Amino acid sequence: MIRRVLSIVFVLGFACAAALAADFGKITGDQRIAAALEVLDKSVLERILQEGQTQILFYELGFISYRYKDYYALTTDNNEILINAKYRNAPAEALAALIAHESVHFGAQADLDEEATATVAEITQWRANPYPDSTHPLVLRLNSLSELYDQGGHAAIYKRIKDNEAYDRL
Repeated sequence: MIRRVLSIVFVLGFACAAALAADFGKITGDQRIAAALEVLDKSVLERILQEGQTQILFYELGFISYRYKDYYALTTDNNEILINAKYRNAPAEALAALIAHESVHFGAQADLDEEATATVAEITQWRANPYPDSTHPLVLRLNSLSELYDQGGHAAIYKRIKDNEAYDRL
């Protein structure tokens, strides 16, 4: 009896994972991003899939505007998540954290509170699947944000964003 129950649970889990993987093709054609979606928190992934028209891709953000050239990622009005192409070689776990952050921005104009909430979502995703011992700039940034969060929580993240010139327009 136990063996039968375990078999059913295994088959259902495999079927659900296969269904989610099949949906990745609707979101991205990039294998690196698909690998990030594999480690992304399932509730975040479900939210992205519910958006329907979401696309996630690597893009030279400086082509949109020179001021975006050093951004990590951004979300467009068309619910596209554009990840800076210079992070194409980042670990999947770090890319998943960026995607978690950007997924918070769907459907609304970002303000400082939303940006802080998105950054906390990014930290939460990172802590669920950290990539150990990497000197990749994105990993170093995520580790730094995680330490800042440990020191002061949401308030510390909010202050850092408020003090950052990149967010002056929020």
